[in-house]
Amino acid sequence: MSLKQLVDLRIAGHAPKSVWIIVGDCPKWIDESHQYIRITPSDKPKHMDFRALVGLNVVIFEIGKYNSLFLQTIQAVEAANPKELSLACKTGIAGASDDHEHILKRIWRTLCPA
Repeated sequence: MSLKQLVDLRIAGHAPKSVWIIVGDCPKWIDESHQYIRITPSDKPKHMDFRALVGLNVVIFEIGKYNSLFLQTIQAVEAANPKELSLACKTGIAGASDDHEHILKRIWRTLCPA
């Protein structure tokens, strides 16, 4: 899903239960039909319009070694005022609860190459 698709969805009066943002190396098995927003190394998060994330539950996954891009994405998404922001990266997991963090860790391991 692109940010544009999310904007169109919101304008139509719909909101996904959550949005996942993948920063870095997106696995090839994920296609555009999923509710993922991809942030690639060539993207500039501070110039992206994340306002469609207002009031939504957002999870940001870092895949690969893109710490700077991951941090830039966090800052840009936080500025959009999501309802809840969870994070999953090689240095740790931050979710809404212990159970949520356990689920995020399992998903992150699935997304990351071995």
